[in-house]
Amino acid sequence: MFAREIHTKSGTLGVGALSGVCTHEQYRSRGFAAQTVRAAFARVDQGLYPVSLWMTTVPGFYEKLGARVIHSTWVNGKNPDNPTADPWPDEVKMIYPASYPWSEGVMDLNGGVY
Repeated sequence: MFAREIHTKSGTLGVGALSGVCTHEQYRSRGFAAQTVRAAFARVDQGLYPVSLWMTTVPGFYEKLGARVIHSTWVNGKNPDNPTADPWPDEVKMIYPASYPWSEGVMDLNGGVY
């Protein structure tokens, strides 16, 4: 997890950017990814970030850990060629904790996807 600033209709929001979570097929279902993600989410729980944000193809995995799917419209204002294009390649975007008061609407990722 690393710090990232995004732009919302309420202003700039610092998020914990979760990225690169994967487990080799041979080692799945042993709890390694859950342990890693819980450690990352602990940084949010400790107040280092108000919320964590990421994209995924396995939302159910993260929902079991206390996250939820969000339905914002995404842009990247730093994309010189097409700033209104959705920068995320995966359809599902999520936040942790699920209780965070996320404001749906247009969100600016403020840089390339992670």
